[in-house]
Amino acid sequence: MHFTAFHPDRKMVEKPRAPTDTLRRVREIAFGNGVYYACTGNVHDQQDGATFRHGCGAAVVARDCYQIEAWGLDDTGHCVQCGTRCSGRFQGPACDSGRRRRPVRLGE
Repeated sequence: MHFTAFHPDRKMVEKPRAPTDTLRRVREIAFGNGVYYACTGNVHDQQDGATFRHGCGAAVVARDCYQIEAWGLDDTGHCVQCGTRCSGRFQGPACDSGRRRRPVRLGE
């Protein structure tokens, strides 16, 4: 579950930016309600922006804002530390897209 920060842009410039602390609280609420994979996004927050394997605690995807810093999954979506499958659909390692946004296609 990816909690993305709102930031003023285009037509909503009068609205305040979402505080990083709010995203952190929502992430903790998700963990407390049984969500294993939750992270913050669209903010510079390396600790809470990472996705951790709930079994071994390894960071399977470490990110800062839009930048993927580390990828701890093999080509089939298994943790490289403990070998446990991570829920989701994976197509090999993440590409180096830098800090820019990229479109995501859902479905087959």
